[in-house]
Formats: sequence, C-alpha cells, structure tokens
Amino acid sequence: IEKGLKEDIHDFFFLKARQLGISTLFWALDLYWLFKHPGLRATLVTHDDETREEARANITGYIEGLPIPLKIPYRVHNRTMLDLRNRSRLSYQVAGTKKNGKLGRGRGLNYCHATEISSYGDEDAFDSLLASLAESYPDRLFIWESTARGFNLWFDLYEEAKHSITQRAVFIGWWRN
Repeated sequence: IEKGLKEDIHDFFFLKARQLGISTLFWALDLYWLFKHPGLRATLVTHDDETREEARANITGYIEGLPIPLKIPYRVHNRTMLDLRNRSRLSYQVAGTKKNGKLGRGRGLNYCHATEISSYGDEDAFDSLLASLAESYPDRLFIWESTARGFNLWFDLYEEAKHSITQRAVFIGWWRN
C-alpha cells in the first residue's frame, strides 16, 4: 500500500485465502487512517451484520488497548458509526447478500474498506458506493478485499485491477498463513 500510494495509486484489491487475518489487519488500518487524517469521511462495508459487529468489536478493542497518549477519544461509537474527536468518522455499512440499493448513498467518502465483496448481492448498490468515493482528496485510500467465489462482481473487479494502471491487485494465498 505504501509503495502504491507513493505512485499515486489509491485503489487496492486484495484477493485472499480464508482465515489469514487479512480483514482483522485492515480493521487496524481503518482506525490508523482515521487517527492520522483529521476530518476523514470513511466507511467499512461488510457483507452481513455479524461481520459488521465483529469488526466493531475489534476496533473497540484496538482503541481500548492503545496507550492514552496515542488515543483519539470518540464522541459516538455505535452499530452505525465511530465518530472521533478529531472530526473523522467511520460509517459501518452492510452491503447484504440481496438487493437493497442503499450502499453509499448520501455520503462523500475519502476512505473505504470493503470486505467479502464476493458475497455482495446488489451490484447497483455497489455502483452507488463507487460513485460516493473521492477522486482527488490526496489522502484517499480504498481497500477492497475478498475471497474468491466464482464468476461474480468480485471476479470482475479483481480482473480489472490486475490490468489497471490506477489500481493494484494483490493476491494473498493460503501458503502465507
């Protein structure tokens, strides 16, 4: 990611094996990016409510485990958002496995972490999310990660990223575990 950002790449697509801790690692990055960039508008998109709650619990644990000098207090932290005192905000969204059409609506985002995209059920809603992403904010970062599940939205996105000059595709195989 650091190398890509130096090359003005802001979209990173991670094809991963299961049970490698990749989502957990990126939840830490989510929090770091919110702390580092005051006023950031971010979202964490999961495929289901259970994963959203797991992500929120992990992020809560990360915050509570930080030494006091490194913490940025939050004003609100509930099932829909984390609102920090540095004016950064992380919205928790659920893409769902069926059509819902609401993903990303009414938001301007300069950070996005979307996990398990191969399970998303509404491509139109995903397009709505893409339309809400900043195109010129210098500290924008978009993390897309998923396991493979055949020919679907994720397959198309990853294949496009492999051949793109403005995106990076990264494969993280089971042997890295």
